[in-house]
Amino acid sequence: MYMNREVLEQVLEEIRSMATEKRRDVSISSISRCLRESYYNAVMPKEVTVNMVAGHDRHAFFERHLRELLTERGCICEPESEVTIGGVKGRADLVCLCGKQIAVFEFKFTKIPYKLNAYHPFWVRQLRYYVASVMLDTQYTDVKGFLVVSSFELDHFFVEEVTVDDPHEVEEEARRRGAVLRDALEKNEPPPREKGKHCDYCVYRQICFNETLMDNITHT
Repeated sequence: MYMNREVLEQVLEEIRSMATEKRRDVSISSISRCLRESYYNAVMPKEVTVNMVAGHDRHAFFERHLRELLTERGCICEPESEVTIGGVKGRADLVCLCGKQIAVFEFKFTKIPYKLNAYHPFWVRQLRYYVASVMLDTQYTDVKGFLVVSSFELDHFFVEEVTVDDPHEVEEEARRRGAVLRDALEKNEPPPREKGKHCDYCVYRQICFNETLMDNITHT
């Protein structure tokens, strides 16, 4: 193959198509937050912000060094560990075997690294799905999730332990939510609104509460 501008443009077009398909994937991350927000993000993705870029950068730094430090303490860790629950796939930030216990980590970076963050319930739900998936896949009973929420400056953290009593119950919840989001994307109709504190911070709030406008966008 001879590389030229035409070939590069063809490759870039394929990447764009892949990115479009990726946004419409139903993942553990997308079913953990408000399903309507996930739907809007699939059909009209939000702009990349400085905080989003900073979050990706901090995430890579944090995951690398936490894995190194835990490995020094005897844990065997796998980053970006692929998991599946209720027919929905996802990637846990870090999964470590520490003795006879499996620890599942989820990292979040925010300006508000406290439990009062409006998105905190979604983060816990996401981690519960990861923990339940690992329990079902490995048959380990001692599986604990650790939600680590950090400021962008990495100077303030809060840690929350997350456990699951009945992984089958969590699996069924994930299956139901995955089915709702898939159905919405197939029909090009937003799923029911899940009201909460997060609505005040959602980039789609104006469209969400103006369904006539959204209907015109998704059906043109």
